[in-house]
Amino acid sequence: MSHKIVILLVLLGLIGIMASESLAQEPLKIRPFKADPSAICAGQGTILSWDVSGATNVTIKPDIHSVRQKGSIWVFPKNNTIYELTASNDDRDAVAKVKVVVKDCIAIEKFLVEPQKVCKGSNATLHWKVVGASNVTIDHGIGEVPPAGVREVTGNESTTYNLTAINSTKNSTANSTLAVDLSCPKIISFEVDHPNIIKGSKATLKWNVTNAENVSIDGIREENLTGSRVVTPNSTIIYTLNASNGTNVAISEKLVNVRNKFPEIKDFTASPSSIVRGTGSILSWNTTGADRISIDPDIGEVASSGSRRVTVERDTRYILTAGNASGDVTKMAPVSVTNIAYDFVARAPYAKWNVISPGYDGRIDFNGSETSTHGFARYDDASKTVLKIGPPADGKIIGDFSEDIRNMGYFIDTSDTFNFWAEMGLNPIANVNIELMLDSDPLRSYNLYRIPPLRGTARETIVLTEYAGREPKFSLILDSNGYAYGDHTYFREMKIIRE
Repeated sequence: MSHKIVILLVLLGLIGIMASESLAQEPLKIRPFKADPSAICAGQGTILSWDVSGATNVTIKPDIHSVRQKGSIWVFPKNNTIYELTASNDDRDAVAKVKVVVKDCIAIEKFLVEPQKVCKGSNATLHWKVVGASNVTIDHGIGEVPPAGVREVTGNESTTYNLTAINSTKNSTANSTLAVDLSCPKIISFEVDHPNIIKGSKATLKWNVTNAENVSIDGIREENLTGSRVVTPNSTIIYTLNASNGTNVAISEKLVNVRNKFPEIKDFTASPSSIVRGTGSILSWNTTGADRISIDPDIGEVASSGSRRVTVERDTRYILTAGNASGDVTKMAPVSVTNIAYDFVARAPYAKWNVISPGYDGRIDFNGSETSTHGFARYDDASKTVLKIGPPADGKIIGDFSEDIRNMGYFIDTSDTFNFWAEMGLNPIANVNIELMLDSDPLRSYNLYRIPPLRGTARETIVLTEYAGREPKFSLILDSNGYAYGDHTYFREMKIIRE
């Protein structure tokens, strides 16, 4: 074979090897590199996504660095930002860019009520999340709220809640409606006259129901919305009353203990039975004739008598079970949870009311006469939801809640707020000073007039975070400001709310 032919064959072999390697290597390619969304409000995020092939190294800048060939990532730029993706292999580099525009705007990402429809008196929960706002408020007495949160509301009537978010240059609103179904069935009462009976004895179930088309007890239909049934159970049973109108259902239960010779639960209580979320209640019990006693949920076996502190975050029904060879007896102690840590209007009768005036310095009785020359403090309505105070001429009335609020076990928590709402009476020349005191320190002061354009109303939500840990010596001072009459003031809300 000639020398030229050998050289030609070697060259052809090298070309073939290079071609096969080129065919084997996947080409470098950047498929869409995008931001979704590409424009956001300050504080919001966007998702960067990419798909690269044929690369040995993929990076994204700024701030992200090395990534896989295919993926996505949340980013939260503070300013307009161009993200640059660089894909490379041994032969070359490829670059793709995407711009994210950050606007000075407000985004209400979520504002909704769940559930959207409830029966009257039932609760629903508002959920919201806002970015880009310096102030967020919700109407219907809720007031200023954090940028994100939840709030429990009670559906007494259909209500559209409006959220308003503002910053120095922008504002945005959203609304969510809670519908109240007034036609829901309601179990006014469901009682048993003898919850503990000996086997063979009788008990009578009694009920009173409204707005229902069907009423049944343990699946057996009753003809009347109000009625009674005699039962003779052979063993302990929970009777379930079911009231419905086709779309809504109300349920209530009653326990009947049946024993030959059973233990006795002399006492089983929760004190207080209604607590603020995160605080405690004391379960106390006393039983006789039992050789096993337990409390559910979460407690387990206990002695025949005793007490136990419990802390719950939601409504809880504690059940004490006492048993012996004949069987078990049970009793319930419910603990309900509220976010109202202390209601000054509701507890007004338990405060100490004092008068300081030229004609009299001393105590006055709550709910005294409005004609008293010493002034008065009393409820303005039969339902006791509005506190009305009238100071004497050129004098002041002081309501000291310190002792009662301590006896209630209240302490100032970092999550507490003080909701305050007071209004003047109708006298056009009325003029009063209101001071909310924490010990000797003024928490807030208000000067109310009826003469336009000066205001006759004070309404505020006071954050108590900075006072957490202090002794809760709260008092209310209403000063007639030198006027001789007509300074009646209505306190419509004075509540400490714990989030």
